[in-house]
Amino acid sequence: MGDLHDAAAEQDLTMQLCMAGAANLLDALDRPVATTIRTSIDYAAGVSKESFWPFFHQVNMLAWAVGLLPFKDNFHAAERCGTAEALISSLGAGMVGVGDRLGEADPALLAHTCRQDGLLLKPDRPAFPIDAMFLEHRRPYLVSTFSRRGDRGTWTYLAAFHLASDHPERSDEDELFALISYDGKSLNDMFVWPEEVKDWRVDLEGDLGITDRVLVYDWRTGDARLTRDSFEIPGIEHLYDFGYFVLAPVFGNGLALIGEADKFVTVADKRFVSIDTTADSIAVGLAGVPGEEITLLGYDCDADRMLPPETATIEASGEAQALLSR
Repeated sequence: MGDLHDAAAEQDLTMQLCMAGAANLLDALDRPVATTIRTSIDYAAGVSKESFWPFFHQVNMLAWAVGLLPFKDNFHAAERCGTAEALISSLGAGMVGVGDRLGEADPALLAHTCRQDGLLLKPDRPAFPIDAMFLEHRRPYLVSTFSRRGDRGTWTYLAAFHLASDHPERSDEDELFALISYDGKSLNDMFVWPEEVKDWRVDLEGDLGITDRVLVYDWRTGDARLTRDSFEIPGIEHLYDFGYFVLAPVFGNGLALIGEADKFVTVADKRFVSIDTTADSIAVGLAGVPGEEITLLGYDCDADRMLPPETATIEASGEAQALLSR
């Protein structure tokens, strides 16, 4: 890899490591040109997601530890799990690779990942499995990451994927693909997954380290609820389906900022320039493409109701101001 690294450095280019092993990960510590790494096996559309998703998130932990951003391989937005694939790519904090044939990708789906100019809206760190995923459990596969905005608090992004070895929708093709991909090695030897998912409870402190009151926003349904200790994920019936939740801090004025709810990462640092509060409002500074419209959501936690949505238009300067108020 030394020759490749030196050649890229001479041309002022960066490079990605593809399906690297443990030695390559450690070697990258001495290769500053290497900025990203693929952390899952070759993608196949619509099959055996348990062969991809857990390992991507687990190896993310190693990649992040050595200063690399993970890449989950290309995906097809038009496949049956296209939204989940796009979400996982976005929360991975690396590149988002779309591999559909020309004209087949859904622009509205891909818009959840980025600004109008294509700049990706990322969390502060790649999504990792929560600790409980490494122990015996009967839960969906849970991963989390966050956006931290100084003294304004931390927005936690939690995704739950229905992976179960005995789910009736798991096909012979799914099982065969997993066996072939790992040379006959059982997935049960490589990650913990239940035969059935029966436990949908999330403990804020135990699972996510959250000790304060938060607003739990269901990204898929638009429902919001306040909690201080735990909440139940609405049951996910179908194999490979998912739930996605934004856990927003409650400000001292009793309001919570959900953010840009039509993006996967609702309070990304490349969108939100500033966040301030008054007694009855949240004032935000935004960045984007001139003419781009941004719709923001907030919640009045004292009155237990949504605030009126606020839409701001990015000005010629590339910035805008918005106010969500009681």
